[in-house]
Amino acid sequence: MDSPDVAERISQHMLFKELVTRRAKVVRLLMSVGLIANFLLIALVAFFPQILRMPVEPGEATTIGVVLAVGIIVLGWAITWIYVYMANGTFDRLSAVLLNEVAR
Repeated sequence: MDSPDVAERISQHMLFKELVTRRAKVVRLLMSVGLIANFLLIALVAFFPQILRMPVEPGEATTIGVVLAVGIIVLGWAITWIYVYMANGTFDRLSAVLLNEVAR
């Protein structure tokens, strides 16, 4: 099998188009969630710093800003986990089916 021929057949296959579309949707959604969360935290820092200085409970040392910053880090881990889960599951399965069909 000629390599350019295989690449052409893969790029024209319906499963490849579905794979690219699904992956793009997932990436856009996860990226949007991450960007919105980060920009909201930056907006809070810029416009409402007094909220971030407030303690979580009266008399406690932990502030709302610390909790939100840790939340952003946890959100980043969650976004990464979701993408890896999808890539290792759905996307890899579709890729395997696509390669099997093109190899015929």
